[in-house]
Amino acid sequence: MPGFVPMNWTDDPVGISGSYRFEWTATRSKIGTVWSEFSAPVLWAKLGAAGADSADVEYVFQRSADSSAPSTPVTAQMKGFVPQGWTDDPIGVNSFLQYEWSVFRSKTGTVWSEYSTPVLWEKFGLK
Repeated sequence: MPGFVPMNWTDDPVGISGSYRFEWTATRSKIGTVWSEFSAPVLWAKLGAAGADSADVEYVFQRSADSSAPSTPVTAQMKGFVPQGWTDDPIGVNSFLQYEWSVFRSKTGTVWSEYSTPVLWEKFGLK
């Protein structure tokens, strides 16, 4: 159903605060006229600066000219790793590169997870 937003969710990020220390995201796609189920929730933001790295969470960003999400980058077991074609900080969108995507990974003990599925960070004209 288009426009459907599950209870206690929003269709836009609202940010984190002392009361709401974590923000989660889930996605779904439409093929023809049929909507898929929502994906499993993944962590979008954790208390601190939006998109900022912490000791155990790292974000990277990639811009594109079209609305197709990029492939999930391959991780490496090193702190501060930035995959080729990605940046450590958001750069921002413009009239040519209208979409900016974000992925994150987290560390448990000494092991970094795979990167999350790319989610839209910013779209040109939506500010």
